[in-house]
Formats: sequence, C-alpha cells, structure tokens
Amino acid sequence: MLLTELLLDVLSKSPSARIINTSSATHRIAKKPDFSDLQLEKDYTSSGAYASSKLYTIWITRHWSGELMRRGLKNITANVLHPDAVATRFGQDNDKGFINNIVFKLALPFMNTPEKGAATTVYLATSQEVEKVNGKFFGNMKEEKPRDRYYSVENEIKVWDYCQKVISPYMNK
Repeated sequence: MLLTELLLDVLSKSPSARIINTSSATHRIAKKPDFSDLQLEKDYTSSGAYASSKLYTIWITRHWSGELMRRGLKNITANVLHPDAVATRFGQDNDKGFINNIVFKLALPFMNTPEKGAATTVYLATSQEVEKVNGKFFGNMKEEKPRDRYYSVENEIKVWDYCQKVISPYMNK
C-alpha cells in the first residue's frame, strides 16, 4: 500500500497503469476480523495472520478502485489475484507443525509451476481484455468471486483507514 501511494504520481502519467495486488485463496479461511487487534497481538497464529492479510488485501484493492476514481485517476486500475498453489521454495523451510510440514511436502508435486503461477499476474499486467477492469478478484486468468463472509463497506474502510495510519509516517508530504 505504501509503495502504491508513493508511485501514484508516476502511475498517473501513464496512459494506462495497473495496480496488481497478490492475495490468496487462503483468504477464505480468515477468521472474523477483530478491529481492535488488527496486528493480532492477542490471538496470533502464522496461518491466521496470513489468511487475514490476504483477506485485507482484497478489501484494500477494492477500496483502491474507488479511491482512484475519487482522486480523478481514471487511467489507473487496481485488481487483485490469487496465483494458486505454486511449487517454489517460498515458505518450505518454515516449521508449520509436523502434520502441515508433511502435507506441504507431499503436495509439492501437485502444485503449479512458477510460470503457471505467474500467468494471472502477467495477464492482468498486459491483457487489453482487462485494461479497464477495476476492483476485481482474479484466479486462473478470469474473474472470480472472493469469499465475502465478513465484507462490508464499513469493514473495508476500517482496514483502509488503519493501513493509512500505519503508512502515514512514511509518506512524502
């Protein structure tokens, strides 16, 4: 979010700029947000933090789509994707618990190649089909519906405002 804010001046000069955020299908298992503890200081688990962060990335991207319009930046779109499970070394050395470690190792041969995992990102960055599409969630190079169990405009704004507060000390004034 901070990087996007810092790049907006440059993006605004492009005839067609695209903000592409990466989420995960794991957002579907996120717990109900506790807005008094968005840093999960009271109830932290690595899987819970990951799922929540991916859920919030979807909400932030939705908010970006409207925020860009409010700022008059009609040449910029913001979309979010999940690359599906990809067979990389990312996270392989983390201890996820005995059972999860075994499951993860056994699942590796069934995961996508890095090239296939990157396909939706490349599609969103380059395809004319999605040049004007804004605020959507994608997987496998097509629009999908994210799980909206806890979504509301009010919750989206709470997460947006919290993130704005966190990044504000780093913003160029």
